[in-house]
Amino acid sequence: MFCGNYHGVVGYPKAKVDAVPIAVQRAHEKCFQNLHYIERHEEHTIAHAIQASYKKTKVYLWPAPTALGMRAGRTVENILLLAGFNNIKSKVIGSRTPHNTVKAVFKALNAVETLKDMQEKFGRVVEKHLLSRNISSVGLLVGNLKDQRTYSSQSLFEPVSERLITSGQFLKPPSRRSSSESSCYKKFAIAETHPIIQSSSLQHWFKNWQEQRKQKLTASTFSAAVGFWPIRRTQLWLEKIGAIEPFFGNLATCWSNIKEEVALERYKLITGNTVDFPEFQVYGKMNPEDSWLAASPDGLVDQFVYGLSLRGVLEIKCPFFGGDMSKAFPWRRIPLYCIPQAQGLMEIMDRDWMDFYVWTPKGSSLFRIYRDVEYWAALKLALSDFWWKHVQPAKEICGKYVITDPLRELKLVRPASRHELCGYIVCESKRIGDNSNLLMREINGKLTD
Repeated sequence: MFCGNYHGVVGYPKAKVDAVPIAVQRAHEKCFQNLHYIERHEEHTIAHAIQASYKKTKVYLWPAPTALGMRAGRTVENILLLAGFNNIKSKVIGSRTPHNTVKAVFKALNAVETLKDMQEKFGRVVEKHLLSRNISSVGLLVGNLKDQRTYSSQSLFEPVSERLITSGQFLKPPSRRSSSESSCYKKFAIAETHPIIQSSSLQHWFKNWQEQRKQKLTASTFSAAVGFWPIRRTQLWLEKIGAIEPFFGNLATCWSNIKEEVALERYKLITGNTVDFPEFQVYGKMNPEDSWLAASPDGLVDQFVYGLSLRGVLEIKCPFFGGDMSKAFPWRRIPLYCIPQAQGLMEIMDRDWMDFYVWTPKGSSLFRIYRDVEYWAALKLALSDFWWKHVQPAKEICGKYVITDPLRELKLVRPASRHELCGYIVCESKRIGDNSNLLMREINGKLTD
């Protein structure tokens, strides 16, 4: 049983009696003794994305634009409607028992911060037009960022040295490690590459930001951080904590670096657009708490229609097809694993749409993708969990103790193969991919359907 006035006040009781009618009556009497006031943003939604847990139940809530409606299960929807919310998306993970779900939902709603709370927290004035433009990107993941420093490493290891561990020490396997542990560790290590791959002539013609990327989570790794490829997620974690050398390239990336300039000229010839080349972009310029996110776009596009500026970003792909150019036909649709990168680039660069251009020796295709605020809210929650619950705790431990086998010794902060929201993000990626517009596809200079 729930009670509410549809204007921000909602409550729930709990009564346990043998007879159902008596239990209902007692619950009705107690309901008004446990009321909560929930702040609503623009009288229809919440101000930012939020997550909360109660026992084995985890609830995610995302703000939604006007007229989208409620997208939630029956229990969550009833609570939100009685509180006066009309546009919210929700997802429950883990145990779905009504009691646990109710507790988790109220815990999440009580953790939502108001505009005044944000101003006091950051010491700045939060403009209302920013909230209305992008309610999920005000810079708060309250349920996650509040707890980003609550972990402790004191009970995990005994201190053996005050010096910092280096990546070289990680890469030297200890002699006592068993063969099974060694083989398990090797599958995450970067495959050995030839020195010629790292030569300057095979690097990107203007993006040389490897050093800046080491301490950031960049858009090109978003799908791996969520768990689109299970082994790659653990591999990325090992890279970010310095356990293995970061990925510097292979034959496919060399092919892309060589051909991307040709692809860019082809794109400009087809569209007539002027492309600007930005610097390495860090997300946290307006909100320092997000400075761990970054992007390195291929270009920025500004179009003017009836005097109005349309701001877009360009992403170029030059598929390698395993070196078999007989299969090198332009894509008919955007792969799912490219959607997190595309949405991340648009959010970090603050652009409304993306031209996703695919070049091959036999032809090319051009897609138009639009920015999705709800998708970014879910993606950022997953990325934040990866960074603050796995990467940063492991780095702090490595700064205090000598770690020779991170897969075993850092087991408590090692990420699972997939994030809890990975399935949801994959489904939403398919939706965005299906809704993207194929503007053009040409083979040998001829347009095709």
